[in-house]
Amino acid sequence: MVAVILDTRASPHCGDLARGLSPHTPTVGDEIALGTGTLFTEDTDAVITEIGLRPDDGPTHDWLNPEALYRCHSQTVRLELHPSGHR
Repeated sequence: MVAVILDTRASPHCGDLARGLSPHTPTVGDEIALGTGTLFTEDTDAVITEIGLRPDDGPTHDWLNPEALYRCHSQTVRLELHPSGHR
């Protein structure tokens, strides 16, 4: 899954101090790889359907790249799904 940056703004989030991660404002057009795996969806109690990636190699946490997510924080993105090995 790749997030393509469409519009940017400064993020007010302080980041994850324990991991040394903080948001950084990317550039419009940046393509940020969020992770790989099998796409899944889940319906919630609200009217929202959640989408994510379940890693094929079995990690139990950080299914998406935390550093990449902080690069996307507060940004407007387009999510793209690419078959493994294709762009």
